Amino acid sequence: MLKVVTVLFNDFETIDVLGPIEVFGRFPASLDPGFYSLKGGIITSHHRVPVMTEPFPLELKEEYVLLVPGGMGTRALINDKGTSFDDR
Repeated sequence: MLKVVTVLFNDFETIDVLGPIEVFGRFPASLDPGFYSLKGGIITSHHRVPVMTEPFPLELKEEYVLLVPGGMGTRALINDKGTSFDDR
């Protein structure tokens, strides 16, 4: 089964995530979608949709598809030099 790793951040664009997940969900025997963020917990989209996430794994040993949405939240993160996996 191929893991779908969806990386979320606050203020992500809802359709960028839920559209692809709707399609991936049609193949439950082949694709295993999961939602991740830097520290895990609830992440809220631009449209105020809360999504429970797991902490992003430091290593993924199996093959996976990486899904990273767009959205206004990218503006705050693009220059964020203070957040890293070492801070967890």
